[in-house]
Amino acid sequence: MAETRILIIEDNVITLNDIEANVTRMGYDSIETALSGEEAIAIAKKFKPQLILADINLGKGMSGIETTHEINKTSETPVIYITAYDDEETLQKAGITAPYAYILKPFKERELQIAISIAICKFNIQKQLKQANKNLSTELKHKESLLNFLQGLNDQLRTKEEILKDRVDVLLLNNSNYLEQNSTLIQSRGDLIKELQTQQQENKKLREKLLQSINQVRNDSENQRH
Repeated sequence: MAETRILIIEDNVITLNDIEANVTRMGYDSIETALSGEEAIAIAKKFKPQLILADINLGKGMSGIETTHEINKTSETPVIYITAYDDEETLQKAGITAPYAYILKPFKERELQIAISIAICKFNIQKQLKQANKNLSTELKHKESLLNFLQGLNDQLRTKEEILKDRVDVLLLNNSNYLEQNSTLIQSRGDLIKELQTQQQENKKLREKLLQSINQVRNDSENQRH
């Protein structure tokens, strides 16, 4: 708890001190306070809070809603509003900033403690989920690249086999009479055919392995997407 940086924004000095005292008793010791929105924004740039406790009505100047919205433009920070206003218009405005809790004054210390604990826990879970999704997306891209490479290699093997077949057909067609009269050429033809057969067998085995790899990558990608 001591490592959580908390920024308290409240224009009433007595209320501000009360909230700070409550938070300190909960075990949080990294706390900054601000009496206005402008002051809070300046503090947030250096302090980099991990949780904001903000009043909505800060008197003159920026409201608490405007202040937290401005801070979250550069850093995603969970917000808990502590306010005396519960009218529909205020609630709708506050909802735009997606607060993690909304506490009405006067409040009990236990109520604030629960809200803070839930906000920190929820924010950390969401952060972990975002990172996990990012890692999954990166892994899927790598597997798609591998799949494309394997498919390309398989196509190359098929092309080489077709070229070798064409060479044999041309040789047999153009030299059929001569091959019958020349035992050396006949032997060469036999060797070439054997080479083709061997190459076909090797290509078949390699294609089977490639197809297995492609299917495995596809299955892994489908499983991770679900």
